[in-house]
Amino acid sequence: MLLFTSFVLGILLILTVTKNPIKDRFKDLANGSVGLFKQEKFSPDVYFNGLQFRLLIWRFTYEILNEKKAWLLGVSTGDAQIELNKKYVAANMYQGNGRDDKKGYLVFNCHNVFLQTALESGLIGLFIVISIIVIFIVQAVQRRRRSTLIFFTAILAFCFTESVLSSQYTILLFMFFPLLSLNTGISKEDQL
Repeated sequence: MLLFTSFVLGILLILTVTKNPIKDRFKDLANGSVGLFKQEKFSPDVYFNGLQFRLLIWRFTYEILNEKKAWLLGVSTGDAQIELNKKYVAANMYQGNGRDDKKGYLVFNCHNVFLQTALESGLIGLFIVISIIVIFIVQAVQRRRRSTLIFFTAILAFCFTESVLSSQYTILLFMFFPLLSLNTGISKEDQL
């Protein structure tokens, strides 16, 4: 355990004293106004860091669900991106330059599986997703599957930064692999 702790502390020390993309990303989050997301209109050249943009998406999702009175069932999977795009256009956010394939913010979803699910399927869909997550965790603990629990915890962390149920690849990660690991043979070192 001491070796592992020393290794982690060494990595953290290297990340804090050297110039690297991880350090730059955290510096970017520290700069800028957190209150930027409260503005109604933006200049198309406004830069949003990850925190500012995610707060803005939270606000837009809340507004969409209120305006459409869609808290119970959501706006549907087909209309969620359309509604977000309307918000991006109304706020005068960057929409691409029209000369290449860049679409600006018009391709950005909610970047959070819980928020995306609430927008698409309402509180009912959100309840179902949270229920699936709780069932996976309970099953992993009851069956004493440490590797399944670690794997699913990593997927859950990913759920807060990306809409994992919006692509086939991540749906496979989210649903298939935890189920597979719960239903395969178990070794002694895998038990909790």
